[in-house]
Amino acid sequence: MHLRSAAVGTLGHLLLLAGSLVALAAGALRAASLISPRGLERAVTATVLAAATATVQTLLLGIVGLGASSLALAGAAAATLAAARKWAPAPSLGAGEELAQWWLGLTPAARAAGGAAAGAALAMCAWLLRYPALGEDGLLYHGAEVSAWVNSGHTGTVVNLNYAVPWGAYPLTTEVLLTWGVGLARSWVVVAPWTVGTLSLLVAAAWLALRSVGCSRRAAALATAALAALPLCLFQLNGIYTDLPALAWLVSAGALCAAARRTPALMAPALVAAGMAVGTKTTSVPVALLVLAAAGWHLRHALRPHVRALLAAGALAAVVGVTWYGRNLVAHGSPLWPFRAAPWGDPLPPIFERYGTSLLAHPRATLAGRLNEYGTALSGGLLLVAGAALAPLLARTRAVGLAAAATAAAVLTWATAPFTGVSGFGPVDAAVPGTTRYMLPALAVATLTLALAARVRGWPGRV
Repeated sequence: MHLRSAAVGTLGHLLLLAGSLVALAAGALRAASLISPRGLERAVTATVLAAATATVQTLLLGIVGLGASSLALAGAAAATLAAARKWAPAPSLGAGEELAQWWLGLTPAARAAGGAAAGAALAMCAWLLRYPALGEDGLLYHGAEVSAWVNSGHTGTVVNLNYAVPWGAYPLTTEVLLTWGVGLARSWVVVAPWTVGTLSLLVAAAWLALRSVGCSRRAAALATAALAALPLCLFQLNGIYTDLPALAWLVSAGALCAAARRTPALMAPALVAAGMAVGTKTTSVPVALLVLAAAGWHLRHALRPHVRALLAAGALAAVVGVTWYGRNLVAHGSPLWPFRAAPWGDPLPPIFERYGTSLLAHPRATLAGRLNEYGTALSGGLLLVAGAALAPLLARTRAVGLAAAATAAAVLTWATAPFTGVSGFGPVDAAVPGTTRYMLPALAVATLTLALAARVRGWPGRV
């Protein structure tokens, strides 16, 4: 069975996709309502649980060659809803009712802003449907892996797309999720709402995180806009990339950890969100571990009644996130292969060995003559990092200092990553400024640092 080349699938397949989305969302909402009965915490939790469930079901069905079967995927989604109805009571407040209450409670200015944001998202979806694009990485491997799995049904297996670059050894959670959508729709039409949806999740999670740590509405709005409007985020709307989805899951994990100070049970979905992040991109691993460790230590006494839920969430996070690293450990001797090799495992692929230079190894040679390119790529991200470095001088609190230190550590982690420095090979060196997208987790931490400083100083007003 070959993937349809048309822009949209048949009406029947699109209805299967819509029905499956509704089933997973309704089931996840019931589960999320057990933890948080209303609010943005519930919405983010439901999104995380629905996506993780779709990922696990697609992987399990892939074992028997049904990982892209529309009927099998739709049946699994329906079974999820049936199980949720049996084991979880209906929410006391429905999502539609809550949305209506929220909308009626807004000021006219807030309604105008919300309507404009929703209109922009719909317009972007319409634009991408009219002028579809998979992007360079989507054509080379992200989309190619999805296409291979849709045709074979064995979702999650290694696909050898290039003799020099083992893309099949990368974390593949985004590709699995897209296979779920493409398999149901039999079309690439899912790419447009997927990219816009990940940006929307990023905005919602960032707002939740900042409000949960006590930032004013104005500070939270400015910080959220500063992060979401970065060119590094916006350019990924026009194709299949993994940096933006990884950032959205990472910020969701941070938001749920922050909200867990009020509702400790939210640490369970935070674990799942972190699993989604690390299963999408290796660049998320250091910040995800740091966020979970900090929140876990802070809430260590409050988490004791939730051990069972945390163990279940940890198992789910392991499937969606750690699977790829475990596979590489068994197959190649290192969980981070092909980016890092272990002395007892397979050596690095030749292209990584010869040209996988880091910025920290050759800072002068890398930056010489490329400052304009880095400035263009990072844009306002440079101001975020600079502001985070200065924040402890302006707001001398422990939280700001720790956040600034975490920002510095995240930036240094990026600077040690392969291919962030020049190696003397022209075709590879030309793409070096583009590796600034690996710094998105650091920019998220920098944004948090500035927001915490604004909270202390009362900028731009406690509203």
